[in-house]
Amino acid sequence: LELRSDFEPAVEQLRAAFVLAASAPDDATPHALAVRLSVLSATRLRESKAAHHWLTVAQFLRARLPERAPALDAQQEVAAGYAELLDSRAQEALPHFMRALELHQSAYGPSTPGSARIQGYIATAHY
Repeated sequence: LELRSDFEPAVEQLRAAFVLAASAPDDATPHALAVRLSVLSATRLRESKAAHHWLTVAQFLRARLPERAPALDAQQEVAAGYAELLDSRAQEALPHFMRALELHQSAYGPSTPGSARIQGYIATAHY
């Protein structure tokens, strides 16, 4: 099966959810969906332009949300790291993943499955 076609239903569902959620400017849902669309575009669809587009949308939406939200910021940093890895820029991805780990640990502590996942992303950026 072609990789792109396998994930097309997921992309369509996320886009539809984003449109529905976008009407709530103070809610974090549109931001979370834009981050997911960026990650999906980078990791599964391998579409750099789409990954960067959704990352830009996420950054715009994040600026409208409350100041302190380390979990949201960590997710956005992971998306930025993925976008850089897709463009074969591991050295640029590494600081995003490092920042994601710092933010995640400040929100949830150091010994969580999320911290382990982000450490895996850091390892990927190193090789």
